[in-house]
Amino acid sequence: MGELRSFRVPFAAAESEFTEKRSRFIGHIWPVETEEQAQAYIRAMKKRYYDARHNCWCYLVGESVVRYSDDGEPQGTAGQPMLNVFQRENVTNVCCVVTRYFGGILLGAGGLTRAYSKGARDALAAAGGIEAVLSALAIGHGLRYGNPGFAEPIPELGLRPVAETESAAVNSVLSNSFGFGGNCSSLIFAK
Repeated sequence: MGELRSFRVPFAAAESEFTEKRSRFIGHIWPVETEEQAQAYIRAMKKRYYDARHNCWCYLVGESVVRYSDDGEPQGTAGQPMLNVFQRENVTNVCCVVTRYFGGILLGAGGLTRAYSKGARDALAAAGGIEAVLSALAIGHGLRYGNPGFAEPIPELGLRPVAETESAAVNSVLSNSFGFGGNCSSLIFAK
């Protein structure tokens, strides 16, 4: 059995917006389960913002599907920087589109990289997120994921601290959230 790893997913769809040197950047983010779902969101944004100069995007689904597009911006200044935001934060099952309405002032490669990164970061902050454990794997293999901050039993929920690789009949897994905006919570995934 492999080691269980945690990852983060956006809590909900969200939107953010800012202006940089008269260019308007609109960031959208969604939790996704499939590549087809991500592509549908991208198509919807291109249709909604058909008059925008650029609709740059990226998505990560699971551990192996990673795609991005600069949509006409100089190579490496939009999609890849957006993707880097999610990879640094260990976020997956995410789709992000940052739309740019050109304001007449060139931002340069560095300015574009910073702006598209900010668009992705702001959208992620607006969405919040939850730390998820590969719960189906954990339950299916009878493993419990250890949580270093969980030290005391919670009898009313039937929870107790366990070692990361403790084998047992597992029917539920506790998962903690993270919140870029300060919102945190916990979920219990059940069989």
